[in-house]
Amino acid sequence: MTNENNIMLAIVLKENGKVIGGTTIENINKKDGTAGGGIWLNESYQKNGYGIEAFCIRAKFCFEILNLRRLENGYFKENEKSRNMQYKLGYKDEGIRRKRYLCLATNDYVDECITGLLKEEFVDINK
Repeated sequence: MTNENNIMLAIVLKENGKVIGGTTIENINKKDGTAGGGIWLNESYQKNGYGIEAFCIRAKFCFEILNLRRLENGYFKENEKSRNMQYKLGYKDEGIRRKRYLCLATNDYVDECITGLLKEEFVDINK
């Protein structure tokens, strides 16, 4: 699904076409060259490299096709998998939004660590 400011993409297994997750490109701002977004992956398919492969392709698409210069994302403080995935692609920590989101697993409000990735800092791990 797409509109001029948001794109939603499925993460699909190459061997059988099964949808195992998704990624978004949100709040696309062509004037400033920025966008945000996120990723989710079915827990059964985590720890196989699918998430980082998809997020890397997403970043490459943003920089090469959409001609953006900066991506803005984040992770929950407790989510080391998301943090490590973003770091491998070159994302840098930029701040914390305190008690930003309600965590459905714990029913507590949790901090969101804000990250940013500049085009010149992007590490294409799929090369």
